[in-house]
Amino acid sequence: MMNITEKIKSISHRFEIKNETIDQVLIDLQIDELSKFRSLNKTLDNSFFISKAVIDGDTLAFPIPEASFTGEEFQISINKKLPSHAAIFFSEKGFVHGLTNKAEIEKRTAIFIDANFESFETKTCKFEQLANLTTLHNKEAPQKINFNSRNIIKDATGKHLQTNIEFWITQEAGPKQENSVYETWKKHSFNTLALMLCSEIWKSEEGLKLVFNGQQKREATFYGALESINDELFSIITKSCYWLAESERESDIRHALIISRIASHLKEEQKETWEHSLPKLLPYALNDARNDYKAHIHSKTAETLKAIAELRKAIAEETAKVVERTHNLSNTLFKDIALAFSVISIRALSLSSNGSLKHETSSLLAFSAIWMLFNLWTVTNTNSSYIRSLARSRFSWSRKVNHKIPTSEFKELSERPFKEAVNSYKRILKNTKFFYFFIVFALFIIPLYGYRAGLQQQLENFFKLIGC
Repeated sequence: MMNITEKIKSISHRFEIKNETIDQVLIDLQIDELSKFRSLNKTLDNSFFISKAVIDGDTLAFPIPEASFTGEEFQISINKKLPSHAAIFFSEKGFVHGLTNKAEIEKRTAIFIDANFESFETKTCKFEQLANLTTLHNKEAPQKINFNSRNIIKDATGKHLQTNIEFWITQEAGPKQENSVYETWKKHSFNTLALMLCSEIWKSEEGLKLVFNGQQKREATFYGALESINDELFSIITKSCYWLAESERESDIRHALIISRIASHLKEEQKETWEHSLPKLLPYALNDARNDYKAHIHSKTAETLKAIAELRKAIAEETAKVVERTHNLSNTLFKDIALAFSVISIRALSLSSNGSLKHETSSLLAFSAIWMLFNLWTVTNTNSSYIRSLARSRFSWSRKVNHKIPTSEFKELSERPFKEAVNSYKRILKNTKFFYFFIVFALFIIPLYGYRAGLQQQLENFFKLIGC
């Protein structure tokens, strides 16, 4: 599987790759022996590729019948049946052609090339020799894009900006030994990344016009015609774009800062092309933009600290309101207890002033006891519902502020006082229920005691009448 091209070459009298894309390769072959023709059948039939041959105008799938062997030149077509994250190129020429299809190739995370070169990596992809391929792991391209150029840069041509520029940003220093594969990669990478460092792109007769927005708008022309990209130039443009795509957060601000600095370094009448201007101005522009961004972060940090201080104050005030409301609920319970004691006191005074127990007073006491039980049930249920509502409301807004202040600090400011207030209410409620039930019991006992005393008096009067 790894050396399929070498195997085909070894049995071929003539071998030439006519065309190669990411998905397919066309090869012109001439095999002069039937035994070698059988080896070709075995090689392609056992591979994971889908292969076909065109012999005398007929398209045949592998394995090809031996009767079709003529010893003449024929063409085979190999469809690369690969996972969507991987790509294989049977020639360096095919790799060069594949790089022109930027929309497809930047979706890959592993690319294998049948060429002799030192492996290298970008932020999202690794490039290796085909001989190093052992197995294709299912590693999909990252879905998150830190720098979406199409949302930040205006491209009037509609075709020069790439969605995933991180594919084109080399992760580390390139190979120690120069090789044609990496040189080809550098050229395509440079031409892609150079267009990331502008505000607008539009087409002109001379080439691509790049616009740079700053205190004063500047323009430059980009031809993309550098024959070679030296390491110093490639390093500075890679560092600049790496800084832009460092994180998704505030990538538009970093882009605006470096473009503004580039505009300040460009001369009004820019005679040099953009690619020739980059080595002179980009190192200074990048350094100034980084300093500008640090200043932006410091100013934003001061605003954030002020906002957090106000947030702490708001949390403390809101928690104080919740605690106060919970205390008010406890006071309501004490008011009901006071009312119950008032009823008992009135009854005690009536008994001391009047020895006879009236039926109306007894009924009033019984209804008072029933009303107190109903009132206790209503108040406790209402208070419980209210506390649950406060807890839900507090949980809702606490989720919005937990990412702005530490969780431990939030617990100290809000959670602990709230829990203490609720626990205090529960203790008071427990004691209140005890007093309530004691008072209700007393309200029921008093009428029964009065009824018993009245019955005893009536019986004594009855016995006196009959002379007993």
